[in-house]
Amino acid sequence: MKPTYEELEQQLAESHRALRAETTAHENTQMQLEKMAAENAGLKSVVSEINNELYGHGFQVSGWHLNGALEPLDSWFEENNWNPETPATDYFLAEVRTSGVESLLTESFRADIAGALADFDGMDEASLNTLIWSGQPPEPDGDVWCVEYMTRAAAVQRKVREFAAQLRKGVQS
Repeated sequence: MKPTYEELEQQLAESHRALRAETTAHENTQMQLEKMAAENAGLKSVVSEINNELYGHGFQVSGWHLNGALEPLDSWFEENNWNPETPATDYFLAEVRTSGVESLLTESFRADIAGALADFDGMDEASLNTLIWSGQPPEPDGDVWCVEYMTRAAAVQRKVREFAAQLRKGVQS
């Protein structure tokens, strides 16, 4: 059966919304990359300045040498008041770290935590998973530990989420 005009119109509207969301995400990514490129261009110019400053002055691994006095390279940065701020790069790296942390937060990870927290006296993994995902109410001396340890595992997940949020927040503040 052919779709009606209204159905086609609905599909088009949904496709348009999805495309608009993708376009916005792409534009945000492009803007972030442009900021990072500008920051990195600034960093490259400083490397050139350092090379020009130290050229012919006996640059050594431990620092730079000028008129017989060995000074740490860090002093060059201080004397030239150079401490670059790289908010776009910092934000990007925080997102990478945060997404790595958040990738742990799955139901299977929760079950892994519950299993690690539990003292299940040698229960094999298949039996443990059956117990965890049985959906049965806890029974006395039976799978009471399941609810207890799954609750503890959920608490661990909350802490991991809070940690991920702090990683992200640390860059934005």
